[in-house]
Amino acid sequence: MGVFMYYLPGIQKAGKKELAEFGLTDRFEPDDPVRHAPVLANGPDGNRGMIVAFDPPGRKHPLGYYPDRQTWQQVGDYYIGFDNHDRPDPQIHERKTVLAGHEVELGGHKWIVPVLRHFWPEQGTPLPQVFTLDSTGKMVKVVDKKYRELCENADRLWYTFCELFDLSDCITDIDAMEPLTEEDRFLNACKALAINYRITREEILATGMIDTLKLFQIEKALFDWPTVEKLAQMTDELEKKNIDRDSTQDSSGSGDGQGANCPDTSPPGENSS
Repeated sequence: MGVFMYYLPGIQKAGKKELAEFGLTDRFEPDDPVRHAPVLANGPDGNRGMIVAFDPPGRKHPLGYYPDRQTWQQVGDYYIGFDNHDRPDPQIHERKTVLAGHEVELGGHKWIVPVLRHFWPEQGTPLPQVFTLDSTGKMVKVVDKKYRELCENADRLWYTFCELFDLSDCITDIDAMEPLTEEDRFLNACKALAINYRITREEILATGMIDTLKLFQIEKALFDWPTVEKLAQMTDELEKKNIDRDSTQDSSGSGDGQGANCPDTSPPGENSS
């Protein structure tokens, strides 16, 4: 039941005001139990400060600075830490509302990556949408503004994916989109994980939980590719059963159905064509 820990240099009190000053408000829900552990000297910065962390029920490990069994990374004015043998558990850091998605293993744990858009354009997005009025007074649904940028980036990522893997049939009549840079793709993945978990780019970088292959797995989950693969597998199995049945009846016919195949390796670099 590992948790992310935050060391705040130079203070001996860490209330809401201090968490806001260090930019950590979004790491804790309003009613979260939070533990505090003063570091009187020789903290990660060599001085004194305060360690704060979410206090999940049943956690038995003492909260404090133990450099021989912890990893600490400076992030601006504060430090992020975690136990080397009890890495942060996604279930502990889940938000109260978790959007549906697909599991991807990161840092030894399975994290739920939310689906930002379905693979087929006509299916749209499963992200929460609000009812509002357009310029003519007609009622319409639009993606909640807190997810809108992510949804747009998912469209750009999907378009790039289709071009890279020669799935041109999927992008017929779709306007060309500017591809995401590798840094944009990484930030997009971090923001997507932050929908379901109280983590940010900083925690992900501190743990090194995302490499290029994991990034690609996250991206496939973002536009629901695992569902496409599952449907393709079901189609293959059904076609194989039909072939086996026909073979039994007339002792002829062979071959397997061909479903959607997505490479397990990440796409070429952003400067490739």
